[in-house]
Amino acid sequence: MTDTASMQPNRSPTGWLTFIVQQVLCALASFAMIWLSFKIGFASNQVVAIWPAAGLGVWMALRFGWASFFAQAGGQMLYSIVFQPDELVAFLPAIAGNAFAICLAVSIFNRFSATDLPLRSLKSTILLIVVAGGLHSVIAGAIGAIVVGSNASLTVSQMWAIGWRWFFSDFTGVVLIAPVAIVLLGINGIRSAWRSDRTVAFTRAAGMTFAVLISIAIASTQMPDALGQYPIVLLTMPLCIWLSFKEDTITSIVLLAVTVLGALALTLTRVGNVGGEGFLAVQLYGVVVMCTSLVLHAIAQERRAALLALAAERATLERTVHERTSELQDQITAYQKIKTELQIQATTDPLTGIANRRAFLEHLESSHSAMLRRSETMCLLMLDLDHFKSINDTYGHATGDDVLEVVGQILKAHARAGTDMPARLGGEEFAILLQNTNLEGGLIVGERLLEKIRSAIVKTSAGPVQFTASVGLALMTETLPSIDHALVAADEALYEAKGTGRDRLCTHDPMTVTISLKVAGQAAG
Repeated sequence: MTDTASMQPNRSPTGWLTFIVQQVLCALASFAMIWLSFKIGFASNQVVAIWPAAGLGVWMALRFGWASFFAQAGGQMLYSIVFQPDELVAFLPAIAGNAFAICLAVSIFNRFSATDLPLRSLKSTILLIVVAGGLHSVIAGAIGAIVVGSNASLTVSQMWAIGWRWFFSDFTGVVLIAPVAIVLLGINGIRSAWRSDRTVAFTRAAGMTFAVLISIAIASTQMPDALGQYPIVLLTMPLCIWLSFKEDTITSIVLLAVTVLGALALTLTRVGNVGGEGFLAVQLYGVVVMCTSLVLHAIAQERRAALLALAAERATLERTVHERTSELQDQITAYQKIKTELQIQATTDPLTGIANRRAFLEHLESSHSAMLRRSETMCLLMLDLDHFKSINDTYGHATGDDVLEVVGQILKAHARAGTDMPARLGGEEFAILLQNTNLEGGLIVGERLLEKIRSAIVKTSAGPVQFTASVGLALMTETLPSIDHALVAADEALYEAKGTGRDRLCTHDPMTVTISLKVAGQAAG
């Protein structure tokens, strides 16, 4: 993962000073690593068994890019000046080759793992092992073998052996040290910071790790000499596998490195007569265990990331479904509201607020069917305002509308809620259906309507306006063939009220209308 800005020092004097101090500290750390390498021993032609400075160099290249070349080379030169001054000039090409190989390999690693977190994805882990570790070690080993062979006049086979040893030394250092430096020190602003909630988990894992290492150290004293030094590293395999599956990368990587290095240290201290070749064999076991554990950790981390991504995607999907469901519910509610409003508009007279002609006729039809099933009676009252045209002509249509609205409210007030239905049939003509009502009850309601209308007053600028109405009543029984006969009977009763002086109520027998219709039909036939 590259971040060009993070590799460049701040151009201010303070920024340059901070960068120089960082490089000096890196060079001193590299010097300390080299000193430690030679303390371990097993050096052949100045090539030691493990080169941890290579792992530190990989971290420096990841952190500072090509600018780390001088810190890496400076640490190696400082060691030569202090401990091997006579060989400094001869080993300058090897020193430069080491630093160059690391910077080149890390540049390639960065290019191919630019979008991955180091050690937390399989791709970046394999690239770190193969490119940052393997490729750099091949280049550095080749350069080092040529330099050492030229200085010591070695044969080709001897140079090959030196190159292999150099490669393995650098590769071991990268595999064991670079991951630890990455997770603890971070690269390009990416670092796993310690958190209080990790302390307990790390303490438990560290305690188990050291307990296992101590147990292996005690057990190693009882191993048969025939087994040699190999079982110490092999016995740590279960612990390494367990550590590789730890969720926290810091805990996993640090304790894995401690385990493998501890196994190598136990081999040196607990097993007698470990020669250079024998230690290289144990070292190979350790490298295989470490690489395998790093790969397992990356796979486990990718699996956790995939599960988290799946859970997040599921949560997002559920949230989207919930939001979409809410939207659909809102749309359905809005649709139902519109539907209700349209239904009201289709069945309600806009001026008076009572049912219109269409709604009234539908209700009359359904009520008639129910009446026939229950053997009940109903009263149909039709009402027409008297001299309504003169009200419009004298006071204007606005006053006429006020009169119609008042009549509508009177009808509504005298209708039983959920039982009776008042309606405006059109113009100044109204009707009200009284369910489960006999003739006497219908007459009472009709007279009350006339009285209420007669006493109603509509105020205008020209003075108060009073008005009257005429009512026709038809009794509906189970013997009535259809609602048309009731409408005709009520209409005839209304005209009778109009013709006999207005402001009154008249009744008409629907059966008389039925007989008249039949007689008319027979005559036509």
